[in-house]
Amino acid sequence: THFTTKSGEKIKIRPVKPTDERMIQELHYSLDERDRYFRFFSPVQDFRHKKMQPMVNIDYTNDMILVGEVEENGKKKIVAIGGFFATTRPSFRELAFVVHEEWRGKGITKFLLNYLVKIGRELNYKKFGGSILLENKAMLHIIDNSGYKLTLKQIESGVFEFAFDITK
Repeated sequence: THFTTKSGEKIKIRPVKPTDERMIQELHYSLDERDRYFRFFSPVQDFRHKKMQPMVNIDYTNDMILVGEVEENGKKKIVAIGGFFATTRPSFRELAFVVHEEWRGKGITKFLLNYLVKIGRELNYKKFGGSILLENKAMLHIIDNSGYKLTLKQIESGVFEFAFDITK
């Protein structure tokens, strides 16, 4: 499928594939330390082949990763990633997103969230959720304004856990 940003740019949205590894590494290496901290809860710097395998070799059922791909100067580039991942709770999936700095504020995370909810419903999952750092105001805003009825609780200093029912 495709997503058109608020400013009219088109982004191809599709499931991740193993050949995306290099483009995903490039996206992660383009993030500054703060962005990596927001996504991974630590300033991760290692995105070598071994670390990328769980992200590019998925089963598309227990775990789902969508990428946002654009073409810049004749070269494909991944500018966004959104996914859900298996947890210890069978009908619950944890969400995660990362968007290239130049592509933030254009509605892509909200689009990915809603698309993942649609897929989750088709796979009969019941709830989505995750953890967000209090400092990550942009992600808190997206989740808070998602339109889903959230439960939000502080699990430790500066970290909130959210969940919402995707069956409604």
